[in-house]
Amino acid sequence: MIVYIHAMGVVSGIVDEYIYLFPAMDSVSMFFVLSGYLIGRILIKTFVERTGDTRSLGQFWIYRWFRTLPNYYLILTVLVVVSSLNGSGSDAPVGPFFIFSQNIAWKHPSFFGEAWSLAVEEWFYLLMPLLMIGAMWRSPSVAASRRRLIVLLAVVALASIAARLPAGLGGHVVTYEDWDSMMRKVVVGRFDALAIGVFGAYLSIYRTDLWTRNTRLLAVAGVVLIVLDRHVLCRYVPYAIYGSLTVVPLSTLLMMPYLSQLSCRRNIITDAIEWISRRSYSMYLVNLSLTYLILSYLPFEWAGSQAIAVKYLTYWIIVVGISAGLYRLWEMPMMNLRTRFRWSTPAHAFGVNAVPAAPKTVDAGEGLPAGLQRAN
Repeated sequence: MIVYIHAMGVVSGIVDEYIYLFPAMDSVSMFFVLSGYLIGRILIKTFVERTGDTRSLGQFWIYRWFRTLPNYYLILTVLVVVSSLNGSGSDAPVGPFFIFSQNIAWKHPSFFGEAWSLAVEEWFYLLMPLLMIGAMWRSPSVAASRRRLIVLLAVVALASIAARLPAGLGGHVVTYEDWDSMMRKVVVGRFDALAIGVFGAYLSIYRTDLWTRNTRLLAVAGVVLIVLDRHVLCRYVPYAIYGSLTVVPLSTLLMMPYLSQLSCRRNIITDAIEWISRRSYSMYLVNLSLTYLILSYLPFEWAGSQAIAVKYLTYWIIVVGISAGLYRLWEMPMMNLRTRFRWSTPAHAFGVNAVPAAPKTVDAGEGLPAGLQRAN
């Protein structure tokens, strides 16, 4: 979905934006929930079921960072070098990108625009284990730790929602671009979606009675609510500003019980989904800044009236081709290095495939609140 949305920039001159983006949803918010659910299960088993120590904390971070940082730093370095050589670099300093501080509580620079959601993830998974260790300090039992976790998740979610309010209440959010840059892409304002995902992990582990009850009905309700959010509710500006970024994650949580128990036979469709999912992180990193940079150097005049169609097809070929090569030649070798770090926490507790890819990201256009018009 994200690659599809970002490809709109190629055909924007011949395709109506509303029609092209009609099936688009806020898939980054949905991914935050999925990420929080998957990694949240690891966090709970490490820091709630067991007394997490510095070694288990280090093991968690190593498994997380070897999954995300090598790819990220490779693409970031390429973009920094190329932009310096061709003079297209951003006026904003690139140093903050190396420590994910480019959008902690302020607007994300235009350079490497898709990196905003990875910054959200990295800061959450840096801070959440520390908060959990602090919350579980001297907990008398696992039951008490579970109660403390619920309180912690509620505090994190509410604090994140509160962090978004000043921009809206201050009258600074008028256009979609304002909302996108001041609320949607700011690190401290997006922790609620990940906390909701961790809450889903909590329910799946400790409240299986609720997690396995009425799963299809809840999934349908989640889908309906997401569609209503996208095409109906977001037409009302107050809801678009204050509600959507929380409602979409909650809607996704409603679908998670059904999705987490879903199974099917292997076929060409499931094989394609698995192939894409394994390369999705690489696709996230290359599908916008790098791909459009490459396209800018390619000639398409020879295609005549079909130039835009050829360029659109080339966009997809570049994204899929580079991500496939990156996954095989760089991403997998880097992830395999994780098994060399064996501390007090067994490596299999995290699993080679347990930590999901960093969020695919979407720029302006995804889940566009209809009530917020674009700036001229």
